[in-house]
Amino acid sequence: MKIAIFGATGGVGGRAVEQALERGYEVTAFAREPSAVKIAHERLTVVKGDCFDADSVERAVAGQAAVVSCIGSRNYVPGDRVASVGTQNIIDAMRRQAVARLIALSSVGLGTWRENALFVDLFVRSAFHLFYREIVADLELMEEEIKASGLDWTIVRPSFLTNGPRTGVYHVATDTRDARPYISRADVADFMIGCLESPDYVRQIPSIGYKILGIY
Repeated sequence: MKIAIFGATGGVGGRAVEQALERGYEVTAFAREPSAVKIAHERLTVVKGDCFDADSVERAVAGQAAVVSCIGSRNYVPGDRVASVGTQNIIDAMRRQAVARLIALSSVGLGTWRENALFVDLFVRSAFHLFYREIVADLELMEEEIKASGLDWTIVRPSFLTNGPRTGVYHVATDTRDARPYISRADVADFMIGCLESPDYVRQIPSIGYKILGIY
């Protein structure tokens, strides 16, 4: 299967590129700086582009069977709107190119998580909303765009991210009140690439995190 991965030089996106190649996919990695993609592989094509540039986005989407989007504000830059603007460009390109399957990275703390949240969890996530409200608003708009797209989408909301190893063992919930405290970027990539091989979470918003605190 041929797939395009956006945000291919980020913490989750880079690991998604590696794991997709391990699983036998033909991967197009979309990056503003191709030199930042440190992998060389016969099934890897690196496309230089910017998510704000609709033409370069469409060049990366053309001919693909699916898209994995890991775009976002890596440095929490206020007002950059890369998630919502970039994702809308991806959606538009997918529609024009008749590519239906989209797996998109979002974040813990969106949706109806406030319902029945424990006090500590409520405090931590409320602080996230307070200090990164522009980022949260951008992600919320991105999610609304995806849900209205008509594509076969899955929005993945990981818990707080670590640089731990890939374990393949994590908790998946479609009830936002059941989110877990943290997960490694490698395991987020594992789940996202796994979604390409399963219809289980089509048009759903799974939250993922570790069930046992001893797993990193």
